[in-house]
Amino acid sequence: MKNKILIYLISSLAFLSCTHHDARSILKAAFNKCQSVQNGYYEMTRYEKFLQDTDTTVFKLQCHFKRLTNDTIYNCSFHYDEAFNDPDDNFKMYRRSAIYTGHDFASLSLQDSTAVIMPGKLWLDEIKSESNSFRALLYTPFTDKNSYPLSGDADNKNNNFNYNFIGEEIINNIRCYHLQVNEIPLKDPENFIQTMYTSRDYWISREDDLPLQYSESYTFLMNNDTTCQYSKYTLTKYIINTPEDETILSLNSIPAFYKSSYYVPHKTLLCGQKPDRLMTDTLAPDWSLYSLDKEKISLKKYRRQLVLLDFFYKGCAPCIESMPFLERLNKKYSGKGLKVIGIDLLDKPEELRGFLKIHPVDYTVVRGSEAVVRDYLVSGYPTLYLINKNGKIIYVQVGYNESTEEKLEGIIIKNL
Repeated sequence: MKNKILIYLISSLAFLSCTHHDARSILKAAFNKCQSVQNGYYEMTRYEKFLQDTDTTVFKLQCHFKRLTNDTIYNCSFHYDEAFNDPDDNFKMYRRSAIYTGHDFASLSLQDSTAVIMPGKLWLDEIKSESNSFRALLYTPFTDKNSYPLSGDADNKNNNFNYNFIGEEIINNIRCYHLQVNEIPLKDPENFIQTMYTSRDYWISREDDLPLQYSESYTFLMNNDTTCQYSKYTLTKYIINTPEDETILSLNSIPAFYKSSYYVPHKTLLCGQKPDRLMTDTLAPDWSLYSLDKEKISLKKYRRQLVLLDFFYKGCAPCIESMPFLERLNKKYSGKGLKVIGIDLLDKPEELRGFLKIHPVDYTVVRGSEAVVRDYLVSGYPTLYLINKNGKIIYVQVGYNESTEEKLEGIIIKNL
């Protein structure tokens, strides 16, 4: 009996060792295969669930691309089209498109047939600043020079990582290996949001070692509550390393009937530095926006009050961290002439309602517009503007930390 148990244990350990080894080997083969990809075309479905969201948003994309060895922004040139259904507009289909040539960038609006072109010689910094949002639209195992996220997992020797061979599954009629890489990050008590757990899943084709699907999941602890952020990328079609007409990757691919214009930045400062916020002692741009109850709110309505504007969104940790402070200011000074208004452009109404149930505030919250965010030069979150009774900006803060509180409250007291 003891011999049978011993044989069983040895067999089990051998199996676990094998699957652990197989997972790493398969990931390494997938990484090497992706590194050989130089150009191509793919169609992809992207699923995103952001912090505090209850629903997953689905995007459909198609993209032509070519890797560029010396490009430090995207590592490739590309021309992509994206389509998604907007639940805020009766699930109306919206589409957008972008082209990056390796030098110049163009964003295309398929709704009104317009294109805005940013020549790289003039606006390289602006192209770089936009890259984080557009990089999420690319299938990075193909387009990234390090085939993210494969590179980190294929060679990682960190003991905090655990590799699992889940089994075989069918993805788009192709048999794939399903692998999972789990990580328990080291805790940092100084961070407002604690990353409790991360997990990446890969579905690697048995035919050609290419990843046909991968997902990333993060579990966070925030305000003693756990929340999850999730994304999944699924290839539905791909053609790689074949000769292709590279006109599609140039600005010549912008349709002739489009109304094209060159990017016009906000006015620069006298020293040539581009502002990332409106200057103090200037008049605050007026606006009219709607609350979640569809009440029209206008800045000019509060011209004889001290107004504190908070540009925020629900997935922003510093924004969430600042909200109790803003609520304290509202309760303490609203009866003395302070009006606190939160402005959220990025979140859908139902998402914002759900967020405010978890983080309730008594001050006014309105749905933002791109025009207002542009007029106020909002480039980071949260952005706070304090506007005096004459409509002039007297304080601006981008970001939030505890040192903000004492300084801002002192200015409020002086100007009530």
